[in-house]
Amino acid sequence: MNNSFINLIKITLLFLTCHAFGYAEQDILDFIKDYQYQEIKEQPQTSINDIAQQLLNKRLTPTEKYLALHNLAYAYYKANNKAQALDTISAAINLSSPLEGYHQAKSLLLRAKIYGILFRDTDTALLDLQRASDIITSSRHPKSIELHFNILTALAQAYNQKSNLPQAENYVDQAIVLATTLEDKNELIHALIISGRIYFQQDKLQKAYKQYMAALELTDDNTDIERVASIELRLAMIFNEQEIYSDSLKHAKKSVALYHQTTRYRMQVKSLRVLGSIYLNLGKDVDMALLHLLNALSIAKKTNDPYSIGHIQYLIGTAYFAATDYDNAIKYLKAAEVILESAQSNFYLGLSHISFSQIELAQNQPQLAIARIETMLKDSRFTPYPALINEARKHLVTILVSLEDFEQAFEHQQMLLTAQQNKTEETNKNALTSLNSVIEVKSLKEKVTELTAKEQKSDKAMLKLQNWQYALASFLALCLSVLLCLLYKYRNIKKRFKEVNKHKDISWRYFSQLIKYNASEQLKAQNTNGGLLIAFPKLNELMLQAENRYFTGQNIQHWQQQLLSTFTPEESISHQQNLWMICAARPKHDLDLINQRQNPDDDAGFQLVWLPFSDLPQKISDNLLVFIEELVHKANDELPWQQGVSWGEIKLQTNALSMILTSQAKQKLYWRIHDAHKRGLVSFST
Repeated sequence: MNNSFINLIKITLLFLTCHAFGYAEQDILDFIKDYQYQEIKEQPQTSINDIAQQLLNKRLTPTEKYLALHNLAYAYYKANNKAQALDTISAAINLSSPLEGYHQAKSLLLRAKIYGILFRDTDTALLDLQRASDIITSSRHPKSIELHFNILTALAQAYNQKSNLPQAENYVDQAIVLATTLEDKNELIHALIISGRIYFQQDKLQKAYKQYMAALELTDDNTDIERVASIELRLAMIFNEQEIYSDSLKHAKKSVALYHQTTRYRMQVKSLRVLGSIYLNLGKDVDMALLHLLNALSIAKKTNDPYSIGHIQYLIGTAYFAATDYDNAIKYLKAAEVILESAQSNFYLGLSHISFSQIELAQNQPQLAIARIETMLKDSRFTPYPALINEARKHLVTILVSLEDFEQAFEHQQMLLTAQQNKTEETNKNALTSLNSVIEVKSLKEKVTELTAKEQKSDKAMLKLQNWQYALASFLALCLSVLLCLLYKYRNIKKRFKEVNKHKDISWRYFSQLIKYNASEQLKAQNTNGGLLIAFPKLNELMLQAENRYFTGQNIQHWQQQLLSTFTPEESISHQQNLWMICAARPKHDLDLINQRQNPDDDAGFQLVWLPFSDLPQKISDNLLVFIEELVHKANDELPWQQGVSWGEIKLQTNALSMILTSQAKQKLYWRIHDAHKRGLVSFST
């Protein structure tokens, strides 16, 4: 009995050991099967150990070794081990050459982030990003569009870092178009944040505010907390620029609180830096400013981030200047300039020059102060920043007035006024202030108080108000009745269009809703064998010149019924003489039976075009329907005319949508499809 019990314990322990080993093995094996960013992000150091152990296996295939190296490089990147991250991702790129272009582009994107974020080498990062962009446009990988979006946003941020703001704006606009078309809310929030940042750099504060508010309205409880914190931080910066410090302080405090719930130490530093600068601008809270800025500096030194250290040292220097502690002010500003110049952070470098000039003026050295500002105004590094140039001119005017050089002061003041008039985005501060909800509430309260006072003085006004209320109630009841009537009619229309013998043209709104719903249902069911079969009248050149309209009225209904009875689609919709059929499987296109029924004297043709679901994204949007209609128009031009009913097919390469929807936004969609057809991304065959 005892031996049996001991054996049972041994077997149980052996089973548990094997089971645990199996899970551990599965975790390690995942790193050679696919990209594991989420798991690595949560535990970078543990992932490094696991992947390094797996790489000891000499039986790994080239693809498995590539994936292991890429994941290892990402783990080093998240652990801020820049040297190891760079060496590892470079080795992965060398292995990626024989693989599908998607993998090489993904590794180039990661190396660009390592160069740009860990090494602060934006020029080298841009080289990798441009290579990745060229490669991804010809990739046929299922996730190529998502990667294309990430490359576009990375290019926008890199060009923004280089102060090439027009290029940055161009790339982020392409990213917004791509995210909007694919109806990806999280990616759209990300792109809007970057867009707002670029507008902010150009001093287009109203546009920046609109982008950030659009992003904030898209957030919900499931939105990444870091993205919400980023929006709050940017709003704080905009209000700070407008000297609306109460709102700026409110958003900055929210940002600090949100970032401290994360492990993003760099962003904790930035939010504390902004909060400190707001207190500094308030003037009376210099001690609070120094408290937050010194806290930010201690965190920045732990993360070894010279870029942030330079910004904070500049702000600490200005705080000490405000406290008239010139020795400490000069100490921190000099340290800041060394770092900011090497990091090419031109905006804060320019602000540091202005602060030095202010100290020189305070120490009765006005000529030195003037020379510093004039040198700065001639420096091309600072010209992309209108707000910085205006700040320098304001300080120069102050110096010239103190020296009673009114002629020069007037000249620079005129330049400031001209710049202010040319700012079409910000004609006055009240345009942005009116968007402030607090002010709107106060204004509303004042109006309600005024209305109440008038009502108390006049019974007649009260009676009139009650009459308006009754009228409003009647109007709402009428609206409700109309709404119920419209809903009833909509249900009847949807039911009627399911019947084969009652197909009629419908409005674009109903048409798009029905197509989106039915096509999306097929895609949700992962029915990649199905697709859209679109039938449209096709006239020859002679008939087009004669403006023949043979396919109208009863005739077109007759032909549509013939097609419906032949192909028996899951759902069918007639719109503008085009018959859209949603088919669960590719239909047989033996058209002999239909053509036999045709009157031989009918000099007309009917074109069928097949577009498989496998070529479309998972979500069918309004933009995609417009794109499909333009494809049909292009097919009408490309497919040869034949008498009777003829078959045609449209084939989209994996990256066709990405290329067409993001290239040359001013060019009409039809001609973008035409260009894609010439490049082989879109094909039409019989």
